[in-house]
Amino acid sequence: MTAEHKSRTKQFTREEAHKALPLVTSIVRDIVELNTDLEERRERLGELRVSRKGPRQRPETDPYEQEFRQMEDDLASDDGRLQAYRSELLELGVELRDPQQGAVEFPTVGVSRLTWRLGDADVQEIYPTSL
Repeated sequence: MTAEHKSRTKQFTREEAHKALPLVTSIVRDIVELNTDLEERRERLGELRVSRKGPRQRPETDPYEQEFRQMEDDLASDDGRLQAYRSELLELGVELRDPQQGAVEFPTVGVSRLTWRLGDADVQEIYPTSL
């Protein structure tokens, strides 16, 4: 992150981050669930594609090709939803750190970092070990 970007980013106090948690929790829960679903569906689609390869049929004559394309379209649509959720967090000033675990960071003014992970009761303040 550049210094210019950091200066335009919302800076949170611990109390502000705590107040934002209900909305952040809702968005992050949606991100984790959708991200998990997308990963599983991509893996399954890849396995199906591999199992259908071979001399049996060309894609244009494969009766399942239309279903594969629909699955790919659905994945692309859900990727858009996932990006919209990420954008919601960014609009709040919250940075998504790990979509699998639901980890986020609230930018701060000082040297400490405010982090939170889906399932945590509250925001954690982390101080650097050396300055």
